[in-house]
Amino acid sequence: VFLMRDPVSRYWSHLRFHQMMNPGFEPLDHVESFLENQDFWERTDYRKTIQELESVFQAEDICYAFYEHLFSENKHARTLKTITAFIDVEYREATFKKAVNQSIALDLPKEKTPLLRDAFSPIYNFVEDRFGTAVPENWLTD
Repeated sequence: VFLMRDPVSRYWSHLRFHQMMNPGFEPLDHVESFLENQDFWERTDYRKTIQELESVFQAEDICYAFYEHLFSENKHARTLKTITAFIDVEYREATFKKAVNQSIALDLPKEKTPLLRDAFSPIYNFVEDRFGTAVPENWLTD
């Protein structure tokens, strides 16, 4: 199962999580500089990950899904049913009352979004070409 999250949202969440693990780290000070950090970049390089998965597994042995669909009121049940059927476990209705591993609440400054969307544009383009209308709407807008 390979779950993809909007590249900008995933990157920003990773920076905030990094702050939790490294007191004193200020995500706002590193929005641009961490684009050069290979670890941060590779976790969002869905093209590379998908190519590596497909070099090892047959198509029927891979389940692709989108993080945003797990939290979309009209798509979460369908997404969870797809995943549970794929891994052959019983489906149970999800509960979203408890957040786990939630990073600090800090909004990405709006002026940084175009920079990040541009940096991740090859990823957005690849995923849109590959998955078409299955891509969550928020991936296609700024």
